[in-house]
Amino acid sequence: MFLHVSKAEYIDGYDLYLEFNNGVKGRVNLEKALWGEAFLPLKKDLNLFKTAHVDATLNTVVWDNGVDFAPEFLLSCVSKN
Repeated sequence: MFLHVSKAEYIDGYDLYLEFNNGVKGRVNLEKALWGEAFLPLKKDLNLFKTAHVDATLNTVVWDNGVDFAPEFLLSCVSKN
């Protein structure tokens, strides 16, 4: 089975609530991951970051500027709290 993000909701700041098709769910803080040419616009514009949603084709979180993270990376960021 391939890992997919099945749900994404903006919480606050650079935090998202995510659910995966393997049953894992939780809070993810992406502030430190938002670097480099592709992701820096998300860090500079919180309104753009808030556009996070699950793309039905890619099965991961995508933003309105077209960038995304692999589901495996997002899973590794889920808060253990």
